[in-house]
Amino acid sequence: MDTRTGIPTLRATDGPGKHLTLRADGPGRVLIRATQGDYRAARALLDGLGARLLDATPDEGEQVAWRQTRNELADEAPQWSTALRRIGLFLERMPDWSVRAPSAAETEVPADRIAARPHGPAVPVRVKATVAVTSWRGGEGRSTIAFALAEELARVGSSVLLLSADEFACQALQRRGVTPWPADSQTQGPERGMVAVAFWDERGDTVLVEQARKQADVVLLDTQFDYRPGTVAVDAEVAVSRYRDEHWQGHLVDDQRPRLIRVLEWFDEQFTHYRDAADGLVEPGERELRDLLAYLDDSFTAYVNGRARRGEANVYDRAVPADVDGFWAMDYELDYNRGEERLPAEDQQPLDEWRAQFLAFIDADGHERHPALWPLVARQWADRNRRRNLEHLQPRQPSAAELHHMIEEFLPTIADEATRRWGNDLADMNDLFRSAVIHRWLESTFTVFADLRAAASRDAFTTLLLVLDLRFAEYADRRLDPYPVLSGPAAGTAGSFGSSPGPGAAAVWRRGMDDGSNDAWWSADQALKSGAPMPEEDEGPLDAWRAEFMEQIDADGARRHPVLWERVRRVWAPRNRERNLADLAADELDAVELQPLMEEFAAAIAPVADSAWGPLWQDAAEAWTSGAASPLDSIGNYDDRVHLVPVDREPEETAALVEQELRHRSSPHAVTVLAVNAAPKSLAPQRVSAVSEALRTRGLAGTAVVPQSDALMSALFDAPGSVRSADGIANLARTLTQALARHRRHGA
Repeated sequence: MDTRTGIPTLRATDGPGKHLTLRADGPGRVLIRATQGDYRAARALLDGLGARLLDATPDEGEQVAWRQTRNELADEAPQWSTALRRIGLFLERMPDWSVRAPSAAETEVPADRIAARPHGPAVPVRVKATVAVTSWRGGEGRSTIAFALAEELARVGSSVLLLSADEFACQALQRRGVTPWPADSQTQGPERGMVAVAFWDERGDTVLVEQARKQADVVLLDTQFDYRPGTVAVDAEVAVSRYRDEHWQGHLVDDQRPRLIRVLEWFDEQFTHYRDAADGLVEPGERELRDLLAYLDDSFTAYVNGRARRGEANVYDRAVPADVDGFWAMDYELDYNRGEERLPAEDQQPLDEWRAQFLAFIDADGHERHPALWPLVARQWADRNRRRNLEHLQPRQPSAAELHHMIEEFLPTIADEATRRWGNDLADMNDLFRSAVIHRWLESTFTVFADLRAAASRDAFTTLLLVLDLRFAEYADRRLDPYPVLSGPAAGTAGSFGSSPGPGAAAVWRRGMDDGSNDAWWSADQALKSGAPMPEEDEGPLDAWRAEFMEQIDADGARRHPVLWERVRRVWAPRNRERNLADLAADELDAVELQPLMEEFAAAIAPVADSAWGPLWQDAAEAWTSGAASPLDSIGNYDDRVHLVPVDREPEETAALVEQELRHRSSPHAVTVLAVNAAPKSLAPQRVSAVSEALRTRGLAGTAVVPQSDALMSALFDAPGSVRSADGIANLARTLTQALARHRRHGA
């Protein structure tokens, strides 16, 4: 219809058939699917409006006007043509072209926005690239993502060779029907739209990769988590990182604990940081001296306990070089939670004599291996070891004087921050923390003293009760778990229990141990090594098990301990039950037994502690001996008053945390795309887009989220095609191909 009065544009031509022919001036024509009825209806509508359907040959006046207008617009035709083809640029604001032609600047757009695009379903888009799929550790889903990405790239038209450094994944894919690639120069690679797989040794098999490049559009390298960048030149890297809440969500802390608890926790955290930092500043020579002295304390403790039990006076076997080297490797440290690995009291063994013999034995080797330090070590160690033992200190545990010195150096370093956070009562807070530290130091130091005193005061009767408590814990633990892990002596030897006799088994001894030869079972030293936890009373019918246990050991116990056994038989079961209800370990003293030992210990160390701490020592010692809980140990009792309110992290914060995991880059010239695997479906696209933009400023070309799904988790084992174009993999493939296109377009 004419849109400019008197000037024909498109004319309708009546005629037979199903098309209405619209003709322009010249040879061009447009066919519109319409019937004769449509044509007549259009004519009647325009007649009713007083308009005219241009369906007749234009007269001479119209033709002259049309030619004149066409000539006037000839120079502007390219601008009008471009503007009409790019009309989508002006959907929000239309320029005023009623008085002028469109300008080139108005219609200029990047080339990729006007490039020809495929239309219709599943039109192939070939990608040509070598891509490494990496992760900074195992368990991120790298192999699964690599295979799903291979299938998706094949789906959109590429031939894909997946070279997997994970032999298990490679075999799993071949079992599920993925075509194996023989890596034979005579064999063609996969066809377009297909995936083939082969095992690849990523440590340097570049020949296989080059062969794959010749036979496929896309070569995907499924690397191991210890993959080293630069092994093979690649065009892109897909870095797979499993979604982690702590990366995407932070927390606001609603802390409802008492101020005292919050102050103590903060002071203790700062003190821990201070000690760690101070330890890092120790001069190498001083550190070596400290470590060597502590190691000799460890070694002497093991030497003393071995000599007391076996009479062995040699520290190691000089005739065996490996034994000598093993001792001086200094990688041995005792477990001081085990009572038999603590240095006995000075009056229980001739320790001064044994120190001299120990030092004499290792002296020549010490001079040889530590020539600069050994003269100083040889002078200091024996007196230092004796002094520390008298103070009941474990190796590496600070003395009262050392701890006091650390605290007094530490407190001024946090004075300003403590005042800002907690107010102006700094002196009171400092004393509060000092007292709490003294209390905790007393607890840890007293443990050694109490164990030694308990062991020294244990008579034959209480020792026998201890053995039965420890062995019954083994027995009950076995009844609860009939398939325990093998531990202790090998099966068939006397000692701790070995293999299980089966579900519900009630045997106390293994077969062959009830013939009177099971001396180790009755040994307190051997029983203390068992380590089996005592079940709680409601975990099983412990009273019935106690009766079965006593019935089985009764004859052997009466034979071995004829004087004590009747009394043991009478008191053991109720005593064991009472101690278990009180949550006391077999070798742990109860409150009544502990009280006099605590008072004795406080009096014994008072001269040393008082000289270090002064009046604070008296107050802390009184609180400790009265049974008051350690303030620092009480912090955990208030955990239920701390509430964490989840909040979304800022995009830059998430980007920084995620980037920390991207420790492997294939090449500084490769495109890197992040695949956030197993993400919750609730993760908002707007957040992903914001984080992706933040990561782009850090050098990542793109970010794609792969939501968690059962289909993807089983991709290596299900039938082929199970994850195609699903589970975010299509988005990952699109992000990768777009990043590669941008990279190549800009010539980077």
